[in-house]
Amino acid sequence: MTDHNRWILLVSKLLEATQQNKIRWNVVELPGTRHREKMIKYETYFMNQKFRVRKEVIASEPMMGPEITLTFIDEAGREIYVVPPVEGLEDLVEAVQFQVAGIDQFLKNLVD
Repeated sequence: MTDHNRWILLVSKLLEATQQNKIRWNVVELPGTRHREKMIKYETYFMNQKFRVRKEVIASEPMMGPEITLTFIDEAGREIYVVPPVEGLEDLVEAVQFQVAGIDQFLKNLVD
């Protein structure tokens, strides 16, 4: 298995665990800067490793889509390794946002 495929597998496993509520994400929203319109970070633990997924909108380039990164975090909260961009990161962020916002529970309550 190539490294690229391993990163895809990691994102896939995080996505699956998020959708099944086996892991819970916490949101950290930071104010924008003159270069970044908005930056939202979500953090979780998976297999005894802390991860952060970050979604950034660049103010100077509104036509570009958001920049999404997945990062390994150390005990002090520092980003120690950024996962190369791979397929599935957008889906992961969507699932995380869905979970953090409580959309699933809202929809369940709507039907009941």
